[in-house]
Amino acid sequence: MPGPWRTTGRLYDADRIPFTIGVCGTGELYIRNDAQGDSAHLPFPPTSDLAALGQHIADLIGDLY
Repeated sequence: MPGPWRTTGRLYDADRIPFTIGVCGTGELYIRNDAQGDSAHLPFPPTSDLAALGQHIADLIGDLY
């Protein structure tokens, strides 16, 4: 998906709610609930361990409903 430096991607939860994950202008990762517009920054640099990122994203999705 287009975004800052073309660095966004889309995920869907079990209820098919779309979430965008990307890198903002400051270089930090973020996740956004596209249905509601709520978002949160992820406390990891884009080069972090993928397993840690995945777990944190899974934990945050529940908070963005």
